[in-house]
Amino acid sequence: MNLLMGTAYMLLAVVHMFKIYGGYDLFLGMVLLVEAGIYFFGFSENPAEEKRKYAHTYVGGIMALWLSIYVVLKWLINLSSAELKLPDLLLIPLGILAFVIARVARRRILS
Repeated sequence: MNLLMGTAYMLLAVVHMFKIYGGYDLFLGMVLLVEAGIYFFGFSENPAEEKRKYAHTYVGGIMALWLSIYVVLKWLINLSSAELKLPDLLLIPLGILAFVIARVARRRILS
């Protein structure tokens, strides 16, 4: 799961950083790179240390939820002049999905 989520956030980071499909926010793109790095580091952990992998998934999911909230708040503040572009629309459900995955990871860490 870490590899899939890391790849999704890496693609979104490239889209935001290089003005693809109308999305350009360099700061958000760099934050998405950090998000992808969290998942990739979780993927590269030792398979014997399963709780560490779940810890990366948990932290990535919480951070993804905060990024989704940031995108929604940014849109609500600029409601009259801003529209949600495709990269932002993809980031919102991906953040919610990552949060659900993080909740499952948290249960596995605590068990």
